[in-house]
Amino acid sequence: MRTLLFLSGSSLRTSLNSRLSIAAARFAESKFGGQINVLSVDLMEYALPPIAASAADDPSVGALTKLFNGADGFFVSADEYTGAFSTQFRLSLNWLMLAETETRPVLSGKPTALVGAAPMGVGGMRGLPALKHLLEVAAMDVHLQQLRPDTRGGPVDKNGNLTAASSKLLMDGALGRVTELLKETSESTA
Repeated sequence: MRTLLFLSGSSLRTSLNSRLSIAAARFAESKFGGQINVLSVDLMEYALPPIAASAADDPSVGALTKLFNGADGFFVSADEYTGAFSTQFRLSLNWLMLAETETRPVLSGKPTALVGAAPMGVGGMRGLPALKHLLEVAAMDVHLQQLRPDTRGGPVDKNGNLTAASSKLLMDGALGRVTELLKETSESTA
């Protein structure tokens, strides 16, 4: 079974896009349970050291590398408040790009849904170009989507679930494409 890892480009747990990542993981679990293994990660839980050869054996780096190496695809929600990405996201990605594994590249070629959400205005969409470029430099297969369900509210309801409009938009867009790619590769190796 293929594993899809959900994470946010934001370091703020209460941000719109952090909540989007959690809600999208919940939605994917209910929709694809038994077909795709859904995991969520909060990058702020990893006390990563600055990039240095002497820190390559750091336990946090090892744990992060193991988690991402075990994933077959990713759902990344963009950081909506800086126009780029959080320092923790960049540090994590740098370590993952440097990681060496015996079996396969940690990030290279893996399908990635990159989604930016905004209840009004541009919100997470400001960070999409910079984040898309960064993920492409990491050789990830990026499927970009700007998520604008309506102007009356965001993509996540008051209970922390995707709205019906958001669910449909994601399935018609980046999340649907990435899950199809994961199912196709799972069937071709079965």
